Amino acid sequence: MAAPGSGRAAQTARRSSQFAAACAAIAQRRGKKIATIAITGELLTRACDLLASARSADTTTAGGAAATA
Repeated sequence: MAAPGSGRAAQTARRSSQFAAACAAIAQRRGKKIATIAITGELLTRACDLLASARSADTTTAGGAAATA
């Protein structure tokens, strides 16, 4: 099940410069609803990547200092 509000985020992302071209191409081939789902998946993937990189950066700086102390 998708996160609440992810559809609205995808609708906004469809108009942004980063996602507009990809969304238009998918919508032309597969339809508008499929394009919205694809953009939602892309947003979730990017969010997870950002969280993972933030977590690893936090672990590296805070964990390394705590481990040596």
